[in-house]
Amino acid sequence: MLARHRDDIDARTHVNMTLANEHENLGEYQGAFGHLVQEKFADRNRVHQSIQHGEELIKILTRAFLELQPTPASDASGEPIFVIGMPPTGATMAGRILSSHLDVHGTM
Repeated sequence: MLARHRDDIDARTHVNMTLANEHENLGEYQGAFGHLVQEKFADRNRVHQSIQHGEELIKILTRAFLELQPTPASDASGEPIFVIGMPPTGATMAGRILSSHLDVHGTM
């Protein structure tokens, strides 16, 4: 399939990712890594960005984000805050990060 889709980067990406997953499931980690490398090189050739471009984009997004943030008000009401979400949205990680604070208690 890789040879058949030589000129279709999207198809090659899907095939390489599928083959990498299958190799990993079989415990053939070298084969999986080989397909991941092929996929990433194909993607890298498609995306023409520099480190400077990425740094500038992060600066722009950071400035925009900080401008949109309201000044936080103190809230010492003691009311519970629930962190909910469908997997894999990061709700579990957010809950764990918040519960690492001494004044926060995490449940399940």
